[in-house]
Amino acid sequence: MKCLMFSAALAIVYWLDFGVGVPVKPDFDLQQFAGKWYAIAIVKTRGPPESILVLDHIVEPLPNGDMLMQAQIPSKDKCKEENIHLSHTDRAGIFTTEKERVLSVVEASYESYYILSIETPKNGVLQLFARKPDVPTMVENMYLSRAQSLGFKIKFIINFNTMDRCP
Repeated sequence: MKCLMFSAALAIVYWLDFGVGVPVKPDFDLQQFAGKWYAIAIVKTRGPPESILVLDHIVEPLPNGDMLMQAQIPSKDKCKEENIHLSHTDRAGIFTTEKERVLSVVEASYESYYILSIETPKNGVLQLFARKPDVPTMVENMYLSRAQSLGFKIKFIINFNTMDRCP
């Protein structure tokens, strides 16, 4: 019985530790992370992503360790911008939003790409972003490998290279 209770307690602690099973870049540096990023690919845990928007964005560090993400959202004839405030947590590379989302920077090469995990109460998302609108095959393969290792279905990955972007 004690063993069962201990196991349950460990599971709860692990679950509460943001990002169940999602690794986080341990030495995340928000200042190096700042700047323009292009959406490259996305996959969700529950089926194919519906109504996916290509969210190219600019990251701006805030003085308190939070970040402002200025997203460019394509609309029918124009693009609109939306500012998304991300609050830092006690762990570097993990942020939260008002909409019960936990965003974790899984991996980052500040000059070329990053992989972002977004967790909501109902779904998980893994996204690949890059400093340019496309990435080398090696980075795409690394993203595919990471997605598979985290249990995402590769057949549901959407690549944004063929979609319209905001100018």
